[in-house]
Amino acid sequence: MSHYGHKAHFDFLSQRIPYEFKGRRMVDLGCGDGVNTIRLKEIFRPSSIIGYDIHSGLIQRANKNGIEAYQLNLEEEEIEGELGILWGTLHHMQDPRRFLMRSKRNFSYLFIREKVSKVFFELGRPFSRQELLTLCQESLGEINVVEYRPDDHILFIFYQNRKT
Repeated sequence: MSHYGHKAHFDFLSQRIPYEFKGRRMVDLGCGDGVNTIRLKEIFRPSSIIGYDIHSGLIQRANKNGIEAYQLNLEEEEIEGELGILWGTLHHMQDPRRFLMRSKRNFSYLFIREKVSKVFFELGRPFSRQELLTLCQESLGEINVVEYRPDDHILFIFYQNRKT
């Protein structure tokens, strides 16, 4: 299992995904080495999947793990799709508000997973719970939030563009 996620998080999430998020064309925005993408594929059951990440070494590993993935700077390039996945990606963004607003235009569905606990040993700028909720509500509008707290404080955020 990759250090980017824990089995318990995926098990918890698999019981809480809204039905309308399943079976979509999935774009993993920040797919890393593809290990979490494979787990997300198991629970979202997408009709197709593609991944993007800024790091070429991670893209090579994702491809070796069987994920169609390409190197791309997510903040500079326009990406469109049906279901955008941001698993621990948002806190790496220079301008997460701008990225979310652009993603709202370019995707019918968004799923965001971020850790909001005070102890955070990962690159990027972690959000507090309130910062993340405010950012997502102001950028996306109506969101559905599921919290996971057994050992970590994780927010799972679902957004559906009601205009689609």
